[in-house]
Amino acid sequence: LLSIAMKSAAAHALRLGSQKEATTLQQAVTQDLQRHICEKYQAMVLRPALTDPKLHRAVATTLERLYTDVYRKALMDLDESVQ
Repeated sequence: LLSIAMKSAAAHALRLGSQKEATTLQQAVTQDLQRHICEKYQAMVLRPALTDPKLHRAVATTLERLYTDVYRKALMDLDESVQ
């Protein structure tokens, strides 16, 4: 995180030095760090199927079965309502 903060501070210091903005250097670096942490959290916690092939296959198979069953039931219900 320290390297991300330093890179962000350097980039924003150059940008903020040349422009008159209400955003302070601290706010800009904080936003960048929050964005970085959220991206890592999403990649590791919210989207484990992208990093674990077995989990990805299990989720895909389950969803496929679920949608197939739901689709089949909807067709049967439609067929029954038409008859």
